[in-house]
Amino acid sequence: MLASSATFAGNAYLTGHDILLHGGQSGYDVAILDYLREGIARADYDIIFINGGVTNPTSRYDAAGFGSTTTLELGTINSAAEFAAAIAGADAIVYPWAPAHTAADVAEFNSYSAEIAAFFNAGGDIFANSSINKPTYYDFLPPSAAASGPNLPGNPSNGFVATPEGLAQVGMTNDMMNGDPTHNTFTSFDPGAFTVMERYGPTNEIISLGLRGGVITDDIIVTDDIVTDDSTVPVPGTVGIMGLALAALAMIRRRRSIR
Repeated sequence: MLASSATFAGNAYLTGHDILLHGGQSGYDVAILDYLREGIARADYDIIFINGGVTNPTSRYDAAGFGSTTTLELGTINSAAEFAAAIAGADAIVYPWAPAHTAADVAEFNSYSAEIAAFFNAGGDIFANSSINKPTYYDFLPPSAAASGPNLPGNPSNGFVATPEGLAQVGMTNDMMNGDPTHNTFTSFDPGAFTVMERYGPTNEIISLGLRGGVITDDIIVTDDIVTDDSTVPVPGTVGIMGLALAALAMIRRRRSIR
């Protein structure tokens, strides 16, 4: 356990759209990052982009006024400690759609689940795109958190609608949600942690999920009753000493806490 004067918590957004493949989908990715950064100025919000076969968004995020965007290449990292060091101090991880990564890439990223949990628990945010046909794509999160559902037949480009929560919290527009092929749904997720942000209108299937103020502990994501000053920060039991130390350092960088 990490002792702290405050409990920090992360935000997450998972979507069946391959938003980064389509140049951000009329600013949808920027709207998602604004939802995630919650209280952190754009200029202070530093991003780690997990590189794959999509156009690197660095120039777009620079133009939008975000802080630094650092590219992290899977397959070039030698250890979990090296991965933890690479993400320490950043504010968000952006993970592109599944075909941007090989099966080995997905397995490698999932192998860092303890380090990702420590990052998230220290206030780091996660924006993950479509799993398409890789059922283990979201396995960097606890098993009960969210799992890839089946693909939409025909990978439709239109028919997507925001929920009232999506409109209020993310502010997506019709142009952001519609106009590009879209893939997986979500049929298994923790409704106590995630909020449904977007659905496919014809069948009411879930396309996007958002979460604010979560902590990963005991293989679940907790968003209620995460406490306050002079408490401990829950972290998975599998996080090693190096991960704990890096998480403690990262907490100096974070500026969002559960009140």
